[in-house]
Amino acid sequence: MRKKFLTILLSAILVCGAVLLPSCSNNTEKVLSDVLNNNGTFISEAGNITYLKDYKIGKGTLLTPIDAVPSKYVFVDMNNDGEDELVINISDAYGYYLVLHYDGQNVYGFEFNARSLLALKKDGSFMGSNGAASNSYCKLSFGDNTYTIICEAVKDSTMGKFEINGENVSTEALNEFINDWNLKPNVVWNDVKPAEDVNNNDTDINNNTVINLNDYISVNFNGKNLAGYASVKFNKEKFLLDHINNISFNKDNLQVYRELYGNTGKSAANDLLKYISVGLNKNDKLSNGDAIEVVWQINDEKIETYFNVNYTCSPQVFTVTDLPEAKTFDPFENLKVNFSSIAPYGVVNVYSYEYLHRGSYELSKKDGLSNGDIITVTYNCKTIADMIESYGEYPSCYEKTYIVSGLKAFPQSIDDISNKILSDIDITARKYFSRFQQETISHGIIVENYAIAGYAFIAPTVNVSDEDSRFYAIYKVDAKATYKGQFQNIPYYAVLEFNNPIIENGVCTMDASDYNVLYHTTSAAVFPEEHSATYIRADGFDTKEQIMQYLDRYIGSRSELVFQTYQ
Repeated sequence: MRKKFLTILLSAILVCGAVLLPSCSNNTEKVLSDVLNNNGTFISEAGNITYLKDYKIGKGTLLTPIDAVPSKYVFVDMNNDGEDELVINISDAYGYYLVLHYDGQNVYGFEFNARSLLALKKDGSFMGSNGAASNSYCKLSFGDNTYTIICEAVKDSTMGKFEINGENVSTEALNEFINDWNLKPNVVWNDVKPAEDVNNNDTDINNNTVINLNDYISVNFNGKNLAGYASVKFNKEKFLLDHINNISFNKDNLQVYRELYGNTGKSAANDLLKYISVGLNKNDKLSNGDAIEVVWQINDEKIETYFNVNYTCSPQVFTVTDLPEAKTFDPFENLKVNFSSIAPYGVVNVYSYEYLHRGSYELSKKDGLSNGDIITVTYNCKTIADMIESYGEYPSCYEKTYIVSGLKAFPQSIDDISNKILSDIDITARKYFSRFQQETISHGIIVENYAIAGYAFIAPTVNVSDEDSRFYAIYKVDAKATYKGQFQNIPYYAVLEFNNPIIENGVCTMDASDYNVLYHTTSAAVFPEEHSATYIRADGFDTKEQIMQYLDRYIGSRSELVFQTYQ
């Protein structure tokens, strides 16, 4: 079976006196260089002391751990303490990195997979990715055989997490941070040059060109920011022009290949591409700053069995840039908000003739409202990306608060009834008692005096309207009953009922000329005779308690006594 990657025999070169790395400028770089050249050991995360040549990659993450094969390296200060770390790409096939940190006594090695250490910058910062919609921008700190990833910024569009230094920020502020971060210079990697293995007679391995498949792909971004999409293209024409003569069939298995897959008459390079395809880990709903990873689908078994070729396709990440901003719209611009009914039973209705078909409006509270209450209207719609794709624009905001106003209200105390209304009630009462006296004097009742005794107000609580409230003026009446020259006092309470007092725009109104009298004949004067008695009754209530019992029957289950007061 053919190997995809050339073995790097650093130890052999060092034995022969060859120098692969530039001379080190300080003791830290010398110590770390010795580890890379297998002249020194390091302590792995498992606590084992090992040479790099004996180190196994992916313990606990790969089904079968693999040998570390350095391909490139760079010295960079990862924790900004003035001393460089050595970062080594130790597997092109899986994209693993090893960060070597020297604390002055020991060298410690920390393993990162490709998506955990992306776009390494000269200042030691790097990007970690859990997918195109979830990226973090990080630094490292080191302890005793430990390291800590310090996230300077996090952008997780799926979870709605947008942070800088642990604080929630706007997407605009975070995108500005990311754009500035992308402008930081990347590190310049140094290749670890493979040595010629004079004892290896497998000329196919030594002579075949290692083809970097990443050289033949291009990634394009289109659409709008927050709803962009990406495409990847493999340049088959350039690949064949470069390698049509570099790739051959494995002669030992060629006959089996032809019997199974036919003889197309085309080159091995062309047939090879049938077993290689490329895609992206995410290709839609993209935002500027998102990291998009190239995903290779390669049938290693077929290629190693039927073709003579060495290739690499190390993980490659592209940052989404230059997507233009989509337009926004304000879903509340033409929203109609109407408040109706009577406080504290007010009702709100909202409607948009323009944007309702794109989403829906949710109210924090729909009824039971009073003037001054604050309600929040939330606009629910598709995701931003879906909105842009459907309408070419997305909401500029999703919530807006409104203050309830303009509701009519019921009086809550006698203080809400103006002096003008109370004066008008007194005028009405004077007219009533004058007319009452004229109508009842012939029946033996004389009103000697009357005076206001108190007020009561009843308002509906069910099916509320401004036509169901009642205001009561209660008068204490001093009257006499006369019969055949006899006199007897009849004190009682007369109750005048007025309809529909209501407060609108801060002013209470009520028609004091529109009233009824509560008739409840309870008081009577008795004049005994020889064989019988004569009763003279007054239309009213003996006690205040009788008045409340009467009103309770009216209140029932759909009204309440808002206030009552007696002088």
